[in-house]
Amino acid sequence: MKWLGVFLILTAGTALGAEAGSSLRKRYQMLDELRLIIGLLKGELQYGAVPLEEIFEHLEQRTDGKLAIFFGRTAEEMKATEKNSLEKVLKKTADACLSRCGLTEKEQKQLVQICSLLGRIDRDTQIPMLDGYLMAIELEEKIRVY
Repeated sequence: MKWLGVFLILTAGTALGAEAGSSLRKRYQMLDELRLIIGLLKGELQYGAVPLEEIFEHLEQRTDGKLAIFFGRTAEEMKATEKNSLEKVLKKTADACLSRCGLTEKEQKQLVQICSLLGRIDRDTQIPMLDGYLMAIELEEKIRVY
């Protein structure tokens, strides 16, 4: 009976550790994808003079994954409902697309906040803001090493 208890405890501990490792791996893969997308977004804003929904469409076409789906649906919503504010559209699509993507709730809110600011500020302010966001993502990735 004792051996059965020991076996069950070891099995449960191993399963919990594997699940925790898997969720952390998924989160850092999403941070890598987010870093790539923010870099592409920065380039689109810096060198192109196209509306934000077209930039989001380009991001969807140039990448794949849950964040690409998020940006694609956001672009569709922006075109379909011109009455809603960008922030409302972003929150709606974030709730639908990012609920179990691997990013923490705080990171999801930051992404929505950054994207909603893109619709309100000028290009000269957008690039440094995205640079700061990229630095925050890179810092988060460095934390995983330690």
